[in-house]
Amino acid sequence: MCTRINEFPYHPDTPAGQVAYEKQLCQWRTKWGNGARCSEHTPFPLTPGTAQICSVECFRCGGHGHISPECQNCKMSRNQEMQMMDLNRRKTAETHKGE
Repeated sequence: MCTRINEFPYHPDTPAGQVAYEKQLCQWRTKWGNGARCSEHTPFPLTPGTAQICSVECFRCGGHGHISPECQNCKMSRNQEMQMMDLNRRKTAETHKGE
């Protein structure tokens, strides 16, 4: 997946980024069809403002440059960690709802 990361440029969560994202969605649907599922062979444009794929984002603290098992930024309890992961999953699902 990291080898195809530049197929769709990343856009910030700004009005211009939203316009560029909508254009990418139209291009993706034209190429793969409305019923297609995203995969490593059909990479889907990222929602503006989200972390890029292969950005090494920590799912514990939200920082960059390390992954959650290596996180030294915050010491969460297991319950807090599970809640954070659940929130991240919900956020991702809500972002892609209806696509």
